[in-house]
Amino acid sequence: MNRKTAAAMSGILALSLVLAACGKSDNGNTAAGNNAANTNANSESASNEPKEKVPVTMVVQYNPNLFADLEKSFEAKNPDIDLQLVFMDNAQANKVLNSQFAAGEGPDIAPMNVDFFKNGYAYKLNDQPFIDRLSDGAKLATTQADGSIFSVPFETWFQGIMYNKKIFADNGIEIPKTWDEFLAVSAKLKAAGIKPLGVGDKDGDVIGKMALGVVLSTGAIIEPDVEAGKKTYSASWKTGLDKFYEAVKQGIIGTDAFGMSVDDMVNEFLNGKSAMISMGSWQVADMHKKAPDFDFNIFPYPSAAEGQEQWAIGGVAGGGGVNAHSKHIDEALRVLDYIASPEGDAQWIAVTHGGPVIKGTAGGLDPSLSGLQDTLGAGRTYSPWEGFKKINGENFVRNWFKTSQEIVAGRKTVDQGLKVIDDYVAEQLKDLQ
Repeated sequence: MNRKTAAAMSGILALSLVLAACGKSDNGNTAAGNNAANTNANSESASNEPKEKVPVTMVVQYNPNLFADLEKSFEAKNPDIDLQLVFMDNAQANKVLNSQFAAGEGPDIAPMNVDFFKNGYAYKLNDQPFIDRLSDGAKLATTQADGSIFSVPFETWFQGIMYNKKIFADNGIEIPKTWDEFLAVSAKLKAAGIKPLGVGDKDGDVIGKMALGVVLSTGAIIEPDVEAGKKTYSASWKTGLDKFYEAVKQGIIGTDAFGMSVDDMVNEFLNGKSAMISMGSWQVADMHKKAPDFDFNIFPYPSAAEGQEQWAIGGVAGGGGVNAHSKHIDEALRVLDYIASPEGDAQWIAVTHGGPVIKGTAGGLDPSLSGLQDTLGAGRTYSPWEGFKKINGENFVRNWFKTSQEIVAGRKTVDQGLKVIDDYVAEQLKDLQ
């Protein structure tokens, strides 16, 4: 659409001008007539004229034209709103938006951060009905330490175990649902002379995330209780980690992974030299470019025991909140309400290739990721480090990645590794007292 293309190409200065113009209102003054008949005629004529649409400006960090289907569907349900998507580069967004918000201006919907909320620029969303549609993991990651919610995620990044469909079919292999089944599949592939699992852990995160994928089946969201001193990782993660590290004992995962990069791991998989890898949504577009005819799909991490739910590792991405100084707050909330619906969520991720954050979302995924549709639709995607509100989650998970390698290398037992994690958390919480 021309107005979106123009907005996307006009840059930040034009954005400010457009937004300033949108903020102006027409007082609608009319000359008073002495004749009542004339007044009634004028009123009747005005009522027959189509009402002017309310413009709602929303910052996106993709080409706005890609969201044409979403915009069309939204405006069909909300004919009184003119949704105007405007591109803003991520690298400049915080600085530009901060200046605009401080002046009482800016877009109606935009990416929000903690500082914007503290300064009164972001509208509080806790009471909005769409908050309850978020998956449990997405809701926890979005909620601030004081319980406030000022932004809604629009998608997730996610990962599971990708598999070569031809290798599975040729060897009569069914997708494993438990870790014992996964180990049996791996043993069968090894016996056939096929490398069952490619592991590129040079950067330290592949094994650590894979282990957590199994752990989630034993009790996923415990971080609030950990920070409250009600639970420990030694008690909560032990069963899942003991099961996961059986793959090390059986030679499926080893220290050779420390010398392989993620790129090497993915290329090995695409060349048919390994049957499975632990990888996620952000790699898929590049994988299709490298090997357009390669047929693969993905499944959730197998559970530690039969009967447990399977999970994917994942976290929130993108999103936006409402400008507290917007002249169209009610209309902006209706936009968020639509995007945070199963229909809107599916349309959003069809463009961004992310995963759903709304319970019940169907469709929108790349066909090579369809094996996680049910898992994601049920909201079973989570990253433990995103669940912290008091300690630094990024530092926590880096500590875990290092510890996970030490367990693989035999320098620590599972119990010793978990003690390291618990001690780290205790020290961080102590510093906050």
